[in-house]
Amino acid sequence: MSDDLSLSSYLRQNKQQFTFCVSEQDIPACADVLKMELQQLLNIDKFDINDSVLVSNVLNALIQKLKSSSTQFQAQEDNISKLRQNFQIKQQQIESQQVSYEGEIDRLVSQMKQLQLSESQTQQKFQRIYSDYQQLQTQNQDYVRKLDIAEKTRRKFVMENDDLQAKLQNALKAKPENINIQRHQVPDIKILENAIKELYKDIYRAELQKTKNFDENIALLAEAISHVQKTYNEDMESTTKQIAFLNKRINDMEQRNKTK
Repeated sequence: MSDDLSLSSYLRQNKQQFTFCVSEQDIPACADVLKMELQQLLNIDKFDINDSVLVSNVLNALIQKLKSSSTQFQAQEDNISKLRQNFQIKQQQIESQQVSYEGEIDRLVSQMKQLQLSESQTQQKFQRIYSDYQQLQTQNQDYVRKLDIAEKTRRKFVMENDDLQAKLQNALKAKPENINIQRHQVPDIKILENAIKELYKDIYRAELQKTKNFDENIALLAEAISHVQKTYNEDMESTTKQIAFLNKRINDMEQRNKTK
């Protein structure tokens, strides 16, 4: 309030704020209420409104109390303002940390997805390797089985070949009149013919001549025996190398699987 503003003009300008007593008729009642309020506020036993000294002291006490309250209120306002500023700073820090945490969470989620993808790819790769390993095992078992069959066939072939060679030599040493004997007289030769055609048909494609010429059939059998021996030895060497190679690959894969 400025110095040139009188109390009466102040009251007129702010009359809406002063509605405690609205008329002169209310003054006695208002005075009683004021006396009671002042006594409680200032902690005094008596208050005589006609005592100018007391009224002055009361007004001064009220003014000082208002100033003190105003100072305290201002201090509280300043404290509230500081608290509000600190709260805003904390809120900004929390928001910044939240953004940082969200970025970290996004990064961790991305890493987790990459790890899951890598794990899936590794699992698929392992499944392919395991499938290849099983296929190699199957192939190896098949080659072992074929090798066993081939070995048994070889033994049978050696026995039949020795017998056939002996019969062939005997037939070549025989007299010409004994060479042109009928087939039904040498059933063992017929059996060997059928055995060679069945056992080595895939290797030696030539069909024996369907003729009764014993000499030509003997020559064809000798050629077949020679060819089968040569082809069998080559196939056995190739098969043995392939089996050794497959065994090495299987061992290498087993070692790699153990180290993972």
